[in-house]
Amino acid sequence: ALGVVAYVLLYGTWPYTPERLTGSAMKAAIIAATHAPRFCGRPGLATISETCTGWVQSLLRRCPGHRLSAAQALKHRNFTKPWGAEVSLFPTLAVAKRSGAFELPGRAQKAPTGL
Repeated sequence: ALGVVAYVLLYGTWPYTPERLTGSAMKAAIIAATHAPRFCGRPGLATISETCTGWVQSLLRRCPGHRLSAAQALKHRNFTKPWGAEVSLFPTLAVAKRSGAFELPGRAQKAPTGL
């Protein structure tokens, strides 16, 4: 799910696009993998770095054993690199984590700390 969300946010379209935009058609397109994601943005969107594209590709790998885990994804250099030429997403993710944005519905919620 993270790979699909990242793809949509960065490239402005779905990684697997069926002819009809319905849930069942989307699921069939993903399962069939008839059209691999193109990893090129829509006109008017910023150019995505090779580093970031590689990160999204590693999140969309079909075999779960070859796909990055959530912990591995967060250790990617886009999240750990200090502010510089490429902007780090770590500060934003840290705030989201503290606010409970990653908690699953129905699971026991921990009381926020340090807010």
